[in-house]
Amino acid sequence: MMKGKISKGVARVFAVLIVLLSIFSQGVLAAIPQTINYQGFLTEMDGTPVNNAAAQMRFSLHDSLTAGNELWNEKQTLNIQNGIYNVVLGSASAFPPALDFSAQYYLEVAVYDTVTSLFETLSPRQPLTSVPYAMRAASADIAVSVSGSAIAGASITPDKLANICSEGEALVMTANGWVCGKVVSQVCSPGDFINCYAGPDGTMNIGICKSGTRRCNAAGTGFGECTGQTLPAAEICDDLDNDCNGLVDDAPGSTVWYPDNDNDGYGDQSAGIMKCTQPSGYIETGNDCDDGLSSVYPGAGEACDGLDNDCDGSTDESCVDTACFAQELDMLNSCFTTCGSNFVCQQACLSSVSQTCGYAFTNLVMCSVGSGCNMEPNCMMESCPNQWINIFGSMCDNGDTKVCGSDIGACRQGAETCVNGAWDHTCAGEIAPVAEICGDGIDNDCNGTTDEAWVCSDNDGDGFIGRDDCDDADLNIYPGAVEVCDGIDNNCDGQTDEGVTTQYFIDRDGDGHGDPSESIEACSPPSFEYVSDSTDCDDSRSDIYIGADEVCDGLDNNCNGQTDDNCYSCGNGICEADKGETLAKCEFDCAVCGDGILQSSEQCEDGNADNNDGCSSTCRDEYCGDGIVQSNEECDDGSTMNNDGCNYICKREYCGDGIQQSGIGEVCDDGNAVNGDGCNTLCQLDCINNSTILCGPSDVGECRRGTQTCIDGTWSECIGEIVPSAEICDGLDNNCDGQVDEGCLQAQELICDDGIDNDGDSQTDCADGDCASAGNCLASMCNDAVKNGNETDTDCGGSCSKCVEGKRCLGYTDCASGVCYNGFCAFPTCMDMVKNGSETDIDCGGGVCPKCSIGEDCIVAPDCSSGNCANNICQAAAGQ
Repeated sequence: MMKGKISKGVARVFAVLIVLLSIFSQGVLAAIPQTINYQGFLTEMDGTPVNNAAAQMRFSLHDSLTAGNELWNEKQTLNIQNGIYNVVLGSASAFPPALDFSAQYYLEVAVYDTVTSLFETLSPRQPLTSVPYAMRAASADIAVSVSGSAIAGASITPDKLANICSEGEALVMTANGWVCGKVVSQVCSPGDFINCYAGPDGTMNIGICKSGTRRCNAAGTGFGECTGQTLPAAEICDDLDNDCNGLVDDAPGSTVWYPDNDNDGYGDQSAGIMKCTQPSGYIETGNDCDDGLSSVYPGAGEACDGLDNDCDGSTDESCVDTACFAQELDMLNSCFTTCGSNFVCQQACLSSVSQTCGYAFTNLVMCSVGSGCNMEPNCMMESCPNQWINIFGSMCDNGDTKVCGSDIGACRQGAETCVNGAWDHTCAGEIAPVAEICGDGIDNDCNGTTDEAWVCSDNDGDGFIGRDDCDDADLNIYPGAVEVCDGIDNNCDGQTDEGVTTQYFIDRDGDGHGDPSESIEACSPPSFEYVSDSTDCDDSRSDIYIGADEVCDGLDNNCNGQTDDNCYSCGNGICEADKGETLAKCEFDCAVCGDGILQSSEQCEDGNADNNDGCSSTCRDEYCGDGIVQSNEECDDGSTMNNDGCNYICKREYCGDGIQQSGIGEVCDDGNAVNGDGCNTLCQLDCINNSTILCGPSDVGECRRGTQTCIDGTWSECIGEIVPSAEICDGLDNNCDGQVDEGCLQAQELICDDGIDNDGDSQTDCADGDCASAGNCLASMCNDAVKNGNETDTDCGGSCSKCVEGKRCLGYTDCASGVCYNGFCAFPTCMDMVKNGSETDIDCGGGVCPKCSIGEDCIVAPDCSSGNCANNICQAAAGQ
């Protein structure tokens, strides 16, 4: 018995616990019970039973009466009726599978004290004992004749039960419950039960099998039928042990699977399990004599490394010296699995092995890629035997033979011989498959079927049997049928839609005329950006195409190969009114780039028509992001964005360039390729406490880099950095691109309030309407709230920042979305053939567009159709 206390408010109660092992078979404790029934009795300090109360209790099993180890525990909140509570232990927390019930265990009970907010342990612990049957109260509110003071000690005994009732009486089950009464001649007490099980020995409580109970009948004359038991059944594939033999899914026809820990295609023969479906990490082929080394498996080339590489029981027999040791191969395998497609990481892998091994491995990889093997071992042995043997040694022992070919149908197997350490690819004596001969009753193609219907029958009634028909379920598809544009090979010539597709051309500027250099063949336009017209000679401007009006702007507007061919040059210096020339036209519309005179159609004029001097040969400002590589630029991709291979100052991006490129997996870049300084050679953090690293974009112009300090292995925030801001005309490099006041024109000292066209631009006063208080026209800027300069809309487009959706544009470079349609910037869509919006690659990813395919850019796993995003690239699904 256990004696203890709990708190209910401030009252103290004692507990008497009756342990009921309801599922143990008599005398057997080794089986692991799923649940154990318990019954207890709680009283107040004065012996009054606790009534209609709830108590939170903690139950635990120990391997010793005192101290020792706790083996299991769970908590339950129980309702107390007249002092009695019933509980099924193991229902809240399952017993550990390793718990051995052949040992002696002890139960400890603790009750939650609401005053101290602690569990108070009842003492002493009770030893668990197997009993032939157990009593369980039918209802908790009728055992009022049992008091806490009447039963004490370590266990229930007949003499102590007798003390509960008067002399000559005993506890008797009646229709009203357990009461003291005269002893009657009966076999059992009504309601009592004992365990029962009719299954074979060793199957009870194994798998789905469970013991049942036999209950004493109302007359007390005996126990009834066994109910509630579950007996063994036929094993089926359902992840259960149906036949209760301790094995799951070992049904007839199920497969033995072996763990392949080293991923060499052969599993550990000693650790096979029988399952209907393939478990993760297991394969069907066993016989690996060392499942910890990927270079050791049946049929591997025997290398001079002191190992039985081919698992034939012999070591280094007829071995061939190899370029790589087994340890180096294991290192490369592990390293390349970690690197994925990260080239910098891959190079570090090769530097970790000997130069000889690195060269040999590189040669094998190059041969594998060129042969389309994708590093698949069997393919590489077939396509790259010399490179394979150089690394792994012989694929076989000279003179050995192996069976090749098939014995199905009319075919007969032959033998392939090992020559110079490699299989000779000749199947001597083989009778190979031939095309099925319909009607001869022979399986000619050796596929296990004779005159098979799909070969010899005309299922669709088009006059061609299945062997000759590329789709024998569609009577409109057959050799010689008319090819239509539907994505199907209608005439069975191995080509789809040949000769019936339409050529569509990209129309990025939305002028209805496509770029003849970029087109696709399709049955219909893939998006609104494709047209069938190919007469655009500049697909970045919507005002340039065949048939457009030629204007005097230094461009070939109508795509006829001539520039300003309808514009009088005024080259003789004389204004000829009879030709429609005016002073304004001579000075501005027909400007000559390089004459040293800045005209309204020119952005700059340096007196020459050269490039790479700040003013281009077309008198346009040269800047990083204009798409033209200048002499002081390493690259120019038409943008000032980082993480696209060419950074915002037109320098090529690489690890060690001082610019963090998250797009290729960099988490830092300290401008060098040195380890131990906070950022290692792979541009990953190498944080040493109290060390500091530079942070921030750059020290160009007004920008200043800050510092980060390593605190407890983590870099702090960037302190002291000055980031780029919008460029303003103040004599400073505000946006830190290495240029000062780019886009700013010097104020023209012209009177702008006299109503006269002083500057000859056909407009009185200032063209932009921006007149200073001193009466001077101000130069156009990208923040003056006026559409001026080469802006396509107010303060955006041209040399200003890109325009948002709905603003006017001349080409795709004017728009933030990269799409200019009918003269307006379009909203990003999932079919505009441009990477914009939230997309991680062109028209995919970002949670809005369709998922990206393998090899396309991603940020998180949901961006990829495979669900696997590694190093910002969609990879094949895990396990493939």
